[in-house]
Amino acid sequence: MTDIWTQKDTTTHQDHVIAHLLGATFLGYFVFDEALYILLDIGFVWTILLDGEMGLLPHPVAISELDIEGAVKNQIKTDIDMLLSNSLAAENLLHLQPPPNQCQIKDVRFFASGDRRRLVIIGEEANLAIEMSLATAEVQVMTLNDDEKRDNETERTKLEEVAQTEHEYLHRRLREELGREPTEEELDSWLRQHTEGY
Repeated sequence: MTDIWTQKDTTTHQDHVIAHLLGATFLGYFVFDEALYILLDIGFVWTILLDGEMGLLPHPVAISELDIEGAVKNQIKTDIDMLLSNSLAAENLLHLQPPPNQCQIKDVRFFASGDRRRLVIIGEEANLAIEMSLATAEVQVMTLNDDEKRDNETERTKLEEVAQTEHEYLHRRLREELGREPTEEELDSWLRQHTEGY
C-alpha cells in the first residue's frame, strides 16, 4: 500500500532554517541519537529531528555538541573536512554517507503520514526525500521516486484540466444568461457570488 502523504505547514523556525539552506549543496549525512545531520557545502550542519524540527549550526559547533565518543567525533570531523575540501573524496568516508544524488537545494517541503514525517528536498537536478518514523526512530535518505514525481505531475495535469472544464462551463452558462460573451470580471464576480458560503 502506498503511503498517503499530506503536506504540512512549516513553523516560523523551520521557515527560517530553510531560507538559509537555499542554494546550498547536500554533501553528506549521518544519523545519531534519533536525528539526521546533513553537511552542507556552506560549512553548516543541518540537523533534522524525527518530528521534522530542525536546526542549523556551523559544523564545528554542531559536532562539538554531540554526546559521542571522542575518537568517533574526530572521525566525523575528518569526514567533514574531506567533504568540504573535496566532495569527490566520498569513497574514503568513515561515518558520513554521500547523498544518493548530488543535490543543490532549491526548496524544502514538509509532509506527514500517520506517525511518519517526510521532508522533500527539491534540487537543481535531483530531488531527495528524507523519511522519519516517530514510532521506530528510523531515518532514511533516498532519491525521490521517479514514479512519485510522475504521479504528482499527472495529478497537477488533472487538476488543471478540471479547472479548464469548469471555466468553459461557467463561460458557456454566463454567455447563455447574458446573451453575449461575458468578461473575465463578470466571470470572477459570478464565481464570488456563488462560492461565498464555502
